Amino acid sequence: MTLGEYPIISLVDAREMCTDVRRKLTLNSGAQAREILNPPVTATFGELAEHWYTKNAASWSKTHATDVRHKLDAYLMPQLEGKSITSITVQDVIANPFDK
Repeated sequence: MTLGEYPIISLVDAREMCTDVRRKLTLNSGAQAREILNPPVTATFGELAEHWYTKNAASWSKTHATDVRHKLDAYLMPQLEGKSITSITVQDVIANPFDK
């Protein structure tokens, strides 16, 4: 389980969040505890792809960053951008080949 990335989440905040999670786990059991540890994911492919791209593009060469952006925009986003990541199937991915 992660609580966030440093320095966005300070050590003090992370400790407080950890204490809160432990308290909730102590007071709950079974399905409630599992939901605390694994909250439902509601992010879409588009949101995660943008986050991933933004986080990584600065470490890539300009050419590679441009290539990845093009492939996201041309092949993946049109079909997957609004889909919840938990609902994407193998068939969704196969329907978007990179070698068009």
